[in-house]
Parts: sequence; C-alpha cells; structure tokens
Amino acid sequence: MGNIKIRDIFLLFLALSVFLNFFYYKYFFSYNKMKITSLNNEIAKLNKQLNLEAEIFYRDIKVFEMIAQSKKEIQDKEFNLWYLKRNIDLDDNFSNVIKQILIDSDIKISSVSLGEKKKDGNKNIYNFNLKFKTNQKNLLSMLDAIENNKKPMFVNSIAINPSGNDLNIDMVLTLVTMGS
Repeated sequence: MGNIKIRDIFLLFLALSVFLNFFYYKYFFSYNKMKITSLNNEIAKLNKQLNLEAEIFYRDIKVFEMIAQSKKEIQDKEFNLWYLKRNIDLDDNFSNVIKQILIDSDIKISSVSLGEKKKDGNKNIYNFNLKFKTNQKNLLSMLDAIENNKKPMFVNSIAINPSGNDLNIDMVLTLVTMGS
C-alpha cells in the first residue's frame, strides 16, 4: 500500500473524471436538457396565450373606438337637429322632409327663409331660401337625396362660392305639396 505511484493516482483520477462526466451527462445534463425543453414549450405556450390576449385587447379597443365614433356622430346629428330647431320655425315654414335631408347630409344651415308661397289649383308651392356652408361630399349627398326623394321637390337655383376647403351655398329649394 505504501507503494502508490503517481501513475496510479493519475489513472484513478482519470477514471474518476470519466465516471463523473458520464454520471453528469447521463443524469444532470439530460435532466437539464429536458427541463430546458419543457421551459421552452411553456414559454411558447405563454407567448401564444399572450398574443391571443393582446389580439382580444386590441379588438376591444377598436370596438370602443367605434362606439366613441358612433357617439360623436350621434352628438353631431343631435347638434344639427338642435341647430335647425333653434334657427328654423319648424311648425309653420319648414318641411320635415327637407329638415331630414339636411340632417342626413350633415349640413349646418346658416339661414333659412320661406321665400315665395304660391297656390296652383290644389298644389301648394313653397320656395325656401337656404344658405349654408358645407363640403362637396355633403352637398352631393344632399342633392342626391333631393333628387331621389318621393316628395316632389327640386333645386330652383343654386349659387356655389368656394371658400378654402368648404363651399358657401345659396340655394332656392322648391317643395310642392297637395292641399285644399
């Protein structure tokens, strides 16, 4: 026993090293590799879930934006209605059909007056003088609504003056109703 040589110690050390490496790779390394794979799978699953939740969140934000936009449109229409009621004598002089066309076309009237009122047999002919400021799209929408309306009405005259991005409109609109 007293005769242990350095070569024996070196061989023992080498055998122990090989055994420890084998043991490490067999148990610890494969266990850690499985753990890493498992954690990667969990991360991928959580990323999928996070992406799904983010998609739902953004979809909900879009719904809220659509609701806010709809509320703004409703407020604009209510303001237009209020403005028309405030500036126009709806009971005596102004047709509800024309009022609805103006509201639907998103046109804000600056002045309205009943120009000439004629009676031709059993027909009543009303000429409304309208002044307003609008854009081209809304004006075309209004003219289209007048043209396609079931009530007999037509634009008697129209003057269009450009003002920046808007148009200043001076229009005479004729409405024909049946009366006694």
